Amino acid sequence: MDLIGQVVVHQTFGEGTVIAQTENVLTVSFKHEEKKFVYPNVFEGFLKAKDAKVEKAIKKELITMDNEMIRTLEEPKDIAAPVRQKPLVETEVPVKVPKKRKKKEA
Repeated sequence: MDLIGQVVVHQTFGEGTVIAQTENVLTVSFKHEEKKFVYPNVFEGFLKAKDAKVEKAIKKELITMDNEMIRTLEEPKDIAAPVRQKPLVETEVPVKVPKKRKKKEA
């Protein structure tokens, strides 16, 4: 859903206008600053569209996403599948386990 130009209201920052949008990031210009939010999750509590029709459409999108997630969780898992199915993200760092040192005999 294209929200660029829509007026939104944030609990803390007040009223603002959506000035940019990607698949999962919404940039909103408020009176004194611009803020970026995770889309559509921010509409679950912090942000509301001023237009009731837009707000209703966003809520519908959130419900659809929740239903898809539930369906995915309910699908049977392949027990032969590898344990780690997602790649490392920037915040995860592989940990090296130090090798045991042999004690020197005197």
